[in-house]
Amino acid sequence: MKPTRTKTGFRLAVLDGSKALQRIEQTSPQNQPSQRMNIKKFLDPWHQQGKKLIDTQKLPKQNPIVAIVHDLCDAVSRQTADDLVGKNLQIACGQGCDACCWYTEIASTGLELEEILHFIQQHMPANIRQKLLEQVRKPLVSSLEYKPCPFLDQEARACAIYPVRPMGCRGLLATKQCQLDQPDEDTGLKECVRLTQQAWKRQPLRGGMLLIALEHHRNGKGHFNMNQTNPEILVEFKKIEPEYLEQIFAKSDV
Repeated sequence: MKPTRTKTGFRLAVLDGSKALQRIEQTSPQNQPSQRMNIKKFLDPWHQQGKKLIDTQKLPKQNPIVAIVHDLCDAVSRQTADDLVGKNLQIACGQGCDACCWYTEIASTGLELEEILHFIQQHMPANIRQKLLEQVRKPLVSSLEYKPCPFLDQEARACAIYPVRPMGCRGLLATKQCQLDQPDEDTGLKECVRLTQQAWKRQPLRGGMLLIALEHHRNGKGHFNMNQTNPEILVEFKKIEPEYLEQIFAKSDV
């Protein structure tokens, strides 16, 4: 048996004490080859490119790295859509299609959540924020076994944080519109996932790697291992308690 090492991480500190924050232990072979990279050297060119994205596209973001990651995600989705056309298929997702917001486990990195909080407090219309606040305060009445994302405008069946939705949401695609009462129906998700994975290989790098590097950088580390593919810090949206959501939607200092 190969010797292993266990690494422990914790989820986003800004919601310290929340059930959304869970201890993570990652075990990997101890003799896995390391691709040690200087974080500053790795991030600098991407910072510059991200700043151009924020300036030219006027994205509602503060962090240029998050901007570039989401731009990469959107490029991958466009490539996936083009590849589907070549198979006489097309993406069925659109306004009012909210099934994935209910039955998908939704998570973001800490960096992405910070952008979401900034968007809610600085860019979200007061009436939408109030609607989300009321959703939190009302008991959920539903015959479904699923729980909706707290950032879903249930009445409009639309994502209230769409411009800053996390990269996990940006990669959810289907060729047949999903139905809440038929979660196991074949909607072409597997084919979309396969094509999306191929599309990522055509990009200069995986977007998650940038987020991992930046998380390490702001934790005071000078280097990171490029073989590490999973973010150490994630927040599960559906496990954030109502009191925290009330603070967020009431525009409190969180």
